[in-house]
Formats: sequence, C-alpha cells, structure tokens
Amino acid sequence: MMKESRQQIQRPGETPFEIRERARAVYSTLSNRDAYEIFSLAARGFASTSILREQKFSKKRYYLRLKCLINLGLVYKDGGMYRQTVFGRLVDENQVKLLETLLEDIAHPT
Repeated sequence: MMKESRQQIQRPGETPFEIRERARAVYSTLSNRDAYEIFSLAARGFASTSILREQKFSKKRYYLRLKCLINLGLVYKDGGMYRQTVFGRLVDENQVKLLETLLEDIAHPT
C-alpha cells in the first residue's frame, strides 16, 4: 500500500461522529458531476494536462474537485499521474460500481 493512501485511510481515534462525517463528505463530493468524472478517470490513471483538454474543465473547477478528492483520500498523485488510492478503489468497487450495476439492472431487467 502506498504511503499516501495509508495515511488517508488510517485515522486512529476517530469518533463514530467523525467517521460518519467522513462518509458524508465522500458521498457529497462524489455527487458532484465533475468530481465523479475525475474520480472515474483516476481508476485508469490520468495526467493533469490531458484531462483538462479532453474533458474541457475550467482550471478552477478541475483543481477544486481534484483537491477535494485528494483531501478525502480517494485520489493521489503518483509522479505525473493521478490515480485512485486503495481507499478510492474500495469505494469505487464496493459503492460506485455496485450502484451503477443495480441501476442498470433496474433499467434493463432480464
């Protein structure tokens, strides 16, 4: 596990209230369309300059959302690439992807 991601996941002594607030902050951040897109792109890894051109984010919107994702421990910078942390991958696989699959199944039942 990378040092950056380990520091973001482990917060010894957090109270149940603080844990709930972190969970709320993760969901709140991912509810923003730009943050959700950046988070999804981080699953594959991306360079900052390429995403600004491809996604047509303004610099302000991009850096604001990226900073939130980093502060929550969902994304980190590895050299010149942004990637999901271990925590970010767990959230992506166990929350985001699961919800997308459930919604797809509801929309197109077999």
